[in-house]
Amino acid sequence: MADGTTTEVDAVYITAKGIFVFESKDYSGWIFGSDTQKQWMQTFPNGSKNPFPNPIWQNDVHIQCLGEFLKWKIPFFSFVVFSDNCEIKKMSVVKSQAKVIQQFQLTEAVANTFNALPDVFNDTQMQTIWQTLYPLTQKTAAEKDTHVANVQNRHNANENTRAAQPIYVASAPVPAPQPAQTEQTPVCPLCGKALQERVAQSGDHAGQTYEVCTDYPNCTYAKIKE
Repeated sequence: MADGTTTEVDAVYITAKGIFVFESKDYSGWIFGSDTQKQWMQTFPNGSKNPFPNPIWQNDVHIQCLGEFLKWKIPFFSFVVFSDNCEIKKMSVVKSQAKVIQQFQLTEAVANTFNALPDVFNDTQMQTIWQTLYPLTQKTAAEKDTHVANVQNRHNANENTRAAQPIYVASAPVPAPQPAQTEQTPVCPLCGKALQERVAQSGDHAGQTYEVCTDYPNCTYAKIKE
């Protein structure tokens, strides 16, 4: 992070659609929470309760850090995944676009999100993202212990910072995947932003070129080029 502190991301899934970021919770009991509450609650049949930090907010911070580190304009998708040993008793997610699910729902939830979106990255760009992030997974035991100690010392204060979903970082990537915007660049008929060409990598239109708005997902215009 910018202040020198660290955060730990449970898992990322780099795809042509963007990056899926997962916050995993291996909890039992009943789970209660909402995207606006600082603390969620885990309860047990014997009446005992265990409050824990809002995992949506935690994953927001993870995504914020990934975006700042990559310096790419990337769509991120947040998934909070509880184990199948618990029951999500009452959950309200209204303001956030994060998905709060259990492990048995994970495959279908990711597939539904993936299939609903156009490709924004090609294989080379995905490989570049992976090569950039991979060194961060090779931390020593001492570095991990330092991270845990720092988190305990600050009582997860940084994890309570809210961040919108999905997060986009405005600075250009290297190599930059965004086309230079000139007077000849076609514009979106819906919002007036620049259009860019993409080649469908899968599905019924695989191999076909289409135009998509550069302001995706705020604007979802897409059209196959004839």
